[in-house]
Amino acid sequence: VQFPVAGSYHCPNIGLHFVVIRAVTIEIGICAWSQHLDKTPLQDSHMVAGPLFDIKAEPGAVAAGQVDISWFRVAHFQEHGMVLEVPARVEQCYIVLENPSFSPMGVLLRLMPAVRHFIPITSVTLIYYYLNLKDVTLHLYLIPNDWTIQKAIDDQEMRFQFVRIHKPPPVDSLYIGSRYIVSASKNLEIIPKELELCYRSHRETQLFSEILVGQMDSEIKLQITDKKNGNLKWEALLK
Repeated sequence: VQFPVAGSYHCPNIGLHFVVIRAVTIEIGICAWSQHLDKTPLQDSHMVAGPLFDIKAEPGAVAAGQVDISWFRVAHFQEHGMVLEVPARVEQCYIVLENPSFSPMGVLLRLMPAVRHFIPITSVTLIYYYLNLKDVTLHLYLIPNDWTIQKAIDDQEMRFQFVRIHKPPPVDSLYIGSRYIVSASKNLEIIPKELELCYRSHRETQLFSEILVGQMDSEIKLQITDKKNGNLKWEALLK
């Protein structure tokens, strides 16, 4: 990304903000958490809370950087090992790192095992359909709102000639580790009917429900409900 003059810049697709003091080119890469985190004891005490970025920039050119997430430490993976950095400021939807140094870095959320299922996160649903006029097949994903995961799913579904249907995401926050039931207004074959909301690296295969519609001769309402209490969390109408 090329920033032509000093100022504040926002990269909306990946949720990054940069405050630069001069013209600069910043290279942003995406890494797999498993490549770095599996070598540390933190995998049992911390939860991944966003992408792992590999950012390269001229030293001193970036005055501040913001990442869209909260409740965390920033993990830096350097040649001599991992460093956990306390952010300079925590806001409702992001953290701020002042005068940052760059290495593969991402956000970790420290938690107790007992409260792992009570961390609310923003989630999205992704629906894809296969381009076939005779038999309609849908793929339904329920994932954390992470751009890197969405792009990986888009790329994979596109290779199999599936097309995304844009629908609104769940309004309420959902919970990592909780299970949700997928259902439809018609008697459709849904495999599996139960999805667990979990954070998987963009390089891992993501969980989804395959919905066999057959002939699309009338509208269909899809719903996702909380398995524990039956509360409706999301619905969409397909025509």
